[in-house]
Amino acid sequence: MHPPALRPHLPLLEPLPEPDALLQEHPDALTLRHWAQGQVPEATSERLRPWFQQVLLGYAWGLSERHMRREDLRHVEPIPRILEDVAGLFEQLEGHPELQEAPDLLAQVFDFGVQWAYYLDWKLYLSQELY
Repeated sequence: MHPPALRPHLPLLEPLPEPDALLQEHPDALTLRHWAQGQVPEATSERLRPWFQQVLLGYAWGLSERHMRREDLRHVEPIPRILEDVAGLFEQLEGHPELQEAPDLLAQVFDFGVQWAYYLDWKLYLSQELY
């Protein structure tokens, strides 16, 4: 199994769940938001900051769903790679601010963070139990 890749699609064939709707049902939503905001590097531009917050929020939500601790160093390790992938896509969309702010695209960025948490669960835990 390989790490997830960020390949957005607009328009979406099937709408993704709205991140805010998912978080409203989560008992630790405020904690997840606070953690995600705290992980965004200080030097991040104001335009890129919402993307980093969304992917980290998705990652935090995914870790929580899989009962994985955000503070575990093995769970913190992929964050720079996740942010690098998101920044790369953001740069590809330079000159298209309407896409950079599209809610469907931000939902996909959130989902990318969730996919990373699920991938990490597989890599670190589930695959060890199965093999």
